[in-house]
Amino acid sequence: MIWRRRDPTPPVFPDEEPTVVVRPPAPPPTALAWLTRGALAAVDASTVVPVLNYLAFGTLAREVGLGLPETVLVAAGVWWVSGQVVLATAIQHNMMLAPTALSVFLAGIPLMPMVLSVLPLFGGRARRLWLSIPLAQTVASVPWATAQRRLPALPEAARPVYFAGYAAAFMGACVAAAILAHLLAAGLPGPVRALLVFVLPMHLLFAALGSARDATAWIAIVLGLVLGPALRPWLADFTLMGVGLGAGTLAFFAVRLWRRLFPRVVP
Repeated sequence: MIWRRRDPTPPVFPDEEPTVVVRPPAPPPTALAWLTRGALAAVDASTVVPVLNYLAFGTLAREVGLGLPETVLVAAGVWWVSGQVVLATAIQHNMMLAPTALSVFLAGIPLMPMVLSVLPLFGGRARRLWLSIPLAQTVASVPWATAQRRLPALPEAARPVYFAGYAAAFMGACVAAAILAHLLAAGLPGPVRALLVFVLPMHLLFAALGSARDATAWIAIVLGLVLGPALRPWLADFTLMGVGLGAGTLAFFAVRLWRRLFPRVVP
């Protein structure tokens, strides 16, 4: 006799199949959630270099005689390292207001293409205009790169809020670094303060060298390094602006003349 074990599970007929529970879709993230995600995105390795630059600027600001409120105002208002160095140098040498303002303006010109390329990502409707204009103040090289990398993948309505959270965290970390350096600079040894102050001009110099792609830029940089100290006694408050415009103009015409005289040897 063959014994078969009876299956205790009764058969399921088609009309007795279990009902599938359909869960409603998760609600979309709120504005606070997008703001938080943007702030957390600022905790990134790309934030380290700007924070170090602001540590150097805080030390530089104290060395040239800026108080803590003025340091915070410059750090948050002049959102470009070269403009901050220009302004701090102008304050140190008691330069006139007009050339100082024009020099800071010219130093911030490279930010214009970045701002123009980021603003369309926020949407063109007027309801976002009140948020897009303040966010333009926070655009620099690192926030620009982050916006180009992250914003296109987000819903259009969430992009301004997300970038606002990122900009607030990024800018807050940089300004906090400037405040910390300003407060602690007095207790640092002289060589350490000098090294921190030296970081900013060297950073700008190597950034200019890294962005030079042709002979015109290289000649302009060399001429600026040579003519700046030499013409300082005569140009006084207009040294930075005059040397910058003069060196760039001379480099441009020198390269054009070279290419006309030696067309087969392009520098």
